[in-house]
Amino acid sequence: MRQGVEHAKGDALREKKVVLTNSIAFLLGVTTLPFIGVFYLLGGKEYGYLTLLINLIFFSSIFLNKLGKIDLSRHTLLFTWGGGVFVYALLLGDDTSLQNCFFSLMAVPFIMYSPSEFKSKSFYVILGCVSYVILEFKLINV
Repeated sequence: MRQGVEHAKGDALREKKVVLTNSIAFLLGVTTLPFIGVFYLLGGKEYGYLTLLINLIFFSSIFLNKLGKIDLSRHTLLFTWGGGVFVYALLLGDDTSLQNCFFSLMAVPFIMYSPSEFKSKSFYVILGCVSYVILEFKLINV
């Protein structure tokens, strides 16, 4: 999971962020991979294709780190992760309680971003809060 560490230019904290981003991206990619087949076999081909797209974006975060796009990789990972939870919570309904994933997801920016990256950290925490409120109080109906 050390792809892209050489672009951190010897900064130990930045190297750890690269490894963390790669590890999370790999974990999310591997855990969502079976759902492509599950959705496809259950007749939800659209959900399967959507899962494939999200899965490819998760794995692209690792590739972005390898190219040296460390910040873009972190933004891509967090935005896709939150967007995926939002879309699936919206499509699969309240009974799944997927909107509750935003509570744990809101903690991730505190780990992935340093205190000096306050804007990025705040953006993802606020985005998670807003997404949760929209889903919990059914401000969007599909």
